[in-house]
Amino acid sequence: MSLLKLVKPLFACIGIILLMLVMTSLFDIVLVLFYSRFYSNVLFIVTFGAGGVFAGVLAYMNTVKMVPERIETARWILAMIIIVFGFVVFFLISKVEGGEYGPAFKAFGITMALAGLLMAKGKFDL
Repeated sequence: MSLLKLVKPLFACIGIILLMLVMTSLFDIVLVLFYSRFYSNVLFIVTFGAGGVFAGVLAYMNTVKMVPERIETARWILAMIIIVFGFVVFFLISKVEGGEYGPAFKAFGITMALAGLLMAKGKFDL
């Protein structure tokens, strides 16, 4: 299988991750608006941590179906993309932001990388 066949799933994987990051941010804003009395820094970080798990799992599940041939290499490449992008969010994006979203982006990145690691090990293979 050529790498060219993986281009569409790779871009879809990154797109799903970015979409989940935006959706997690919007969900956080909704939580602040409706439950501001119960909102805390811990809930803020946990929300982004859960969003990272969903981002990793949904990106893997949706893009592994897009690969034309079901081979082990494609599964590993997609899982590695999720892990690498999780580390990019953890190390780079959280540093660039640097403000109050720093710990939340770190939680998003590390949980997404751990979800990708579980996918790479085949623990939740479909």
